[in-house]
Amino acid sequence: MTEKTQPWHGVLVATALPFNDDLSVDFDAFGEHVAWLAENGCDGVAPNGSLGEYQNLSEAERAQVIKTAVDASPEGFTVMAGVGAYGALQSAHWAEQAAEAGAQCVMLLPRTPTVQTASR
Repeated sequence: MTEKTQPWHGVLVATALPFNDDLSVDFDAFGEHVAWLAENGCDGVAPNGSLGEYQNLSEAERAQVIKTAVDASPEGFTVMAGVGAYGALQSAHWAEQAAEAGAQCVMLLPRTPTVQTASR
């Protein structure tokens, strides 16, 4: 008999990202928040997910968000990296980066297509 496992379960938090007064990312505060969530009963986090601030980050900052979450996570805590982007190749890039950083799974939200109508 084979055992079926899932890469995630339970409560995963879509984390907000803290910023410093100069609008740089406060990675220390973010890591502390991830650790606090783990200590207080959450099963994982979903950074760069659905809250949207990742769209305003540089590539280096966006990658560091995932690395910080992974580094702050205890054993068994899930990091579900958001890999949303404007195109499939960009999403694939972020999925590869997340895997390299140690994230266990990814979240890719669907993008609503733009509907154009002809005016008469």
